[in-house]
Amino acid sequence: DIASPFALKFEVLNDGTLLVAELRDSLAPDYSAMEHRLKNDILFFLGLENVKARDFLFYWPIVKNSKLNQSRQDVSQALAGIIDARFGVQSRFERVILLGSNAAEFMLERHDKFELREKMIVSYRLADMLDQPLLKKHLFSKINSPINNSLTNSDEAGSSMEINGPGELS
Repeated sequence: DIASPFALKFEVLNDGTLLVAELRDSLAPDYSAMEHRLKNDILFFLGLENVKARDFLFYWPIVKNSKLNQSRQDVSQALAGIIDARFGVQSRFERVILLGSNAAEFMLERHDKFELREKMIVSYRLADMLDQPLLKKHLFSKINSPINNSLTNSDEAGSSMEINGPGELS
């Protein structure tokens, strides 16, 4: 199963939040202006400041060569190596926000490697929320629900994972 090209933007915010967002364009050097604004709106809605401590992009395929293996398993292995190199084998974050199906699929495989103080939020790609505003409304209503507010204050690491979106884990 060959993995389609995609790009993930990783941002570690000063408060310890890890944000992983799938970009609209698999060759994009960064967010589009509208994606950037929506990302900032989401962070603001969560009460987070958008002050990056560090960030990087992950592009798949890493090398464009049809003779190399480019399966979803290869993506997973490549991403695991990069994450371990960037964050360490056991990573500590206040919360993790995953936006987009590729961000969700490949990062949720590693969720046991994250020590979380708060919940993990998984939702649609920023571009999808811009194209279909009801998806954005769905995310904001999930974040604002009384259940989520109680989960936000959870002290048990990893105990409060919130998964939003069709076809994603629940």
